[in-house]
Amino acid sequence: MNKYEISQLAASAKSGDRSAFDKLYFEFDKKVFYFVRQNLGSDEAAEDVTSETFISALESIGTLRNGESFV
Repeated sequence: MNKYEISQLAASAKSGDRSAFDKLYFEFDKKVFYFVRQNLGSDEAAEDVTSETFISALESIGTLRNGESFV
C-alpha cells in the first residue's frame, strides 16, 4: 500500500468509515507488533501494546488533521 492509499484510508476513517480503519489495522498491525516486540522482548507484552495502540488510534482518529499525518 502506498502513502497516497494510506492517506485516503486515514481520511475515510476520520470521517467514520470503520472498514477504512480496519484496512489500516491490517496494513500496520504486524509492523507495530514486531516493532514493539523487538523493543520489549515479549510476545505477550507486544500483543497488549499493539492492541492498546490501535484502540487509542481508533478513539482519536477524529483529531487527525489530515490523512497524510497517519503515514
